[in-house]
Amino acid sequence: MNPPRVSDANDRVCIRGRVLYLSARPGIVRSQIEGSDLTLAECLPLRDNVSTDEITPTTVMLNYDDRLGRVAHVGLKVGDEQPIGRDAIRNGGFEVIVAGKRYGKGSSRESSPLAEKSAGIPLIVAESFERIYRQNCDNLFTTSDFSVLDRIAAGEAIPIEFFLRARDETTQRILRAGGLLRYSRAHLPRRSSRSARSLRFPTTAARGRWPRRSSRSARSLRWATPRLAKACSCPPTGASATTTSPACARISCTRRSATTSTSCGRSRSSRCVRRGCDGHRE
Repeated sequence: MNPPRVSDANDRVCIRGRVLYLSARPGIVRSQIEGSDLTLAECLPLRDNVSTDEITPTTVMLNYDDRLGRVAHVGLKVGDEQPIGRDAIRNGGFEVIVAGKRYGKGSSRESSPLAEKSAGIPLIVAESFERIYRQNCDNLFTTSDFSVLDRIAAGEAIPIEFFLRARDETTQRILRAGGLLRYSRAHLPRRSSRSARSLRFPTTAARGRWPRRSSRSARSLRWATPRLAKACSCPPTGASATTTSPACARISCTRRSATTSTSCGRSRSSRCVRRGCDGHRE
């Protein structure tokens, strides 16, 4: 995944690859994929409303790395066809994609600009962009000025200021640095590798200070014995023979209801916590 080529001396962007026009005619797109170099006039009308689901369909979003470059625009639908296959953009030597209105509409997928960048595309030219897509494109150059196409065809290195118009200050710094990763490496504070490892793998001394719970206490929490239960609140035997007694954990409880009794003295309609009791509520 190569960043846009920016000359440090002259602060210019150098684009030498081919231009892919996303035409509304499938034969035109297929012809470019097969190797034909066409002009903008020959490719009109351009496809409008190219969505992020067409740039990176959900069926190919299994990774988030350079491998996305293999599947850039495989979901693009032109008429009833999908003329762009796997590796078509990367192997075709394209460096510019040109489209119509509302480019990048749909869900916010940062994987879409990454797929285009990984396929070797540093520049997107469209009549208009969706706001969220363009915000995700801080690693790419975008413009709605189609005059750049003639300048690229003439072999001109484009001043970077051309692509920074109407972009906020932070985005301008990121684009000047050659992308978000390079900008972060140059400006964000660094943490030593030793401190980073200590966060992931604490030392033996640090691990020794952590509180530990014995297996006995863990078992006691999981299987509370009847001796830990509250005192039996059942009424005396014979006080109310037809009343269903409440849940009781005390083994010595002899309270029986007028219904079916069980081995621990609990009625089948009551809830009992004694292990092995067959009187649990059904």
